[in-house]
Amino acid sequence: MRFLLIVLIFLCSIPLANAQVNISPFQHNSNLNLERKIYEYQIVNHPSVHQWVVHFSDDTLRELDHERWQKRRYEKWIGRKLWNEDLISIDTSNFSLRINPLVNFQVGSDLSDASNQNLSTNSRGILVEGAVGKKFSFYTSVWENQSFFPNYLSNYVNVNRVVPGQGRTKPFKKTGFDYARASAVLYYQPKKWLNIQAGHGKNFYGNGYRSILLSDFAFNYPYLKVGVSLFGGKLLYQPSIASLQELTRLPATGAAEAQFQRKAGTFHVLNFQPNSKLEIGLFEGGVWKNWDTNGTMKLPVNFYVPILFMNSGINGLQSNNYKGVVGLNVRLNPIKKLALYTQVALSEGNGSSLGSQFGAKWFDAFKLENLFFQVEYNTIENGLYSNSNSGFDYSHYNEGLGNFSIQGTEEFIARVNYSWHDVFFRFKYNNQKRTVGITKTSGTVSVVSNVSQNVSITSFELGYLLNPTNNMMLLLGMQQRNLEISAITNESQWFYLAFRTELQNLYFDF
Repeated sequence: MRFLLIVLIFLCSIPLANAQVNISPFQHNSNLNLERKIYEYQIVNHPSVHQWVVHFSDDTLRELDHERWQKRRYEKWIGRKLWNEDLISIDTSNFSLRINPLVNFQVGSDLSDASNQNLSTNSRGILVEGAVGKKFSFYTSVWENQSFFPNYLSNYVNVNRVVPGQGRTKPFKKTGFDYARASAVLYYQPKKWLNIQAGHGKNFYGNGYRSILLSDFAFNYPYLKVGVSLFGGKLLYQPSIASLQELTRLPATGAAEAQFQRKAGTFHVLNFQPNSKLEIGLFEGGVWKNWDTNGTMKLPVNFYVPILFMNSGINGLQSNNYKGVVGLNVRLNPIKKLALYTQVALSEGNGSSLGSQFGAKWFDAFKLENLFFQVEYNTIENGLYSNSNSGFDYSHYNEGLGNFSIQGTEEFIARVNYSWHDVFFRFKYNNQKRTVGITKTSGTVSVVSNVSQNVSITSFELGYLLNPTNNMMLLLGMQQRNLEISAITNESQWFYLAFRTELQNLYFDF
């Protein structure tokens, strides 16, 4: 997109300053320690609006936990690089640069699969991040992947033509998939009350494991967002625009390969945080048709006007060229280490369609250091994300921009994480219920009937954190998945051993 190129040139021309700012990648498990510090020490305003921007060095963040166990600091170069530090690190008074390898080497097997095929992922990449002065920070990552998945994931990839959240694929050997992804973020804060972020990645609004308003489930996309803080930082307004697409080809043009259908997104957030214990936010998200039979078409002027709820007022929440979702986000910390949160979403399907989320997160539960509990309940009505007029959905790359499922879904989630020194344990349980259509054919007659589908997923992971700087770890895991639909049960028992750098969310729990 041309506007992103202009922004990138502008950001790269900024002057140096005397301090530094860091952007923390958003990852549910690896961010738990940082999230606890955010609530306990109030080091970040508006944590519902990810990504987190932290105006502290890693040494300062460690000092906040000086009474807790700290990983041993090695003196020799090889020990520091393996256990404590970035692979390459440059740090001066007004410039920092960190370079780390990215890996996910995983082997395993699905014990319920009669074919007994080996399941594996071979991912390699590189992460480059840094800061220039106190106003400018950046990071970029590139991944190359080959994977052999359990049957339920392979079926998803074959139907949707994407690996969940990781982009398009091409065949690899007989049953595998080859895919790549890249992301980048440039962050500029010219004034204390103003920040600009341009990137190719994902966004997330909320406090839960899922978000029913804007989540990081779908694949990366180009975006530009601006944050304006008012009243001493208590009020944050953050409008953003994005370039989206669906994996449906336009009618062939003069090009050798027809381009995909283009869409555009607008996401506006007004977040109020009167104190560290309470956040209340209003949200408006919209997906716009950006193509016709001749290719990309112009967007209306109001697409570029960053006024909350204006587009929904003009377009409604559903039309042939627009799909909108509006909602509310609330976080309350009755005590420092306990967060209660909720979201409400509204759109139009065949009438009004609602979604809701209720959840709680408890850090250092029962006064036991590093014990974390979370429970969450999400419900999505049919029509919240889908467009009954034209099939023009609140989605990107054939995946939902809100909840993981565009269909109506009811889900309960429970998570338990515990770490002792460098050893960690994770437990997660999901139960998902939805109504799906099944087509039965008799002769020349096809009949679609609605049936209930129930998916329960229980997963355990036991691991060892090798290097907290880049979240490099070894882990052993098991995922038990049971699908029940129309008196038919499908089972998956996925065991795996992995060596990985865990810096982003990958959702295979559906």
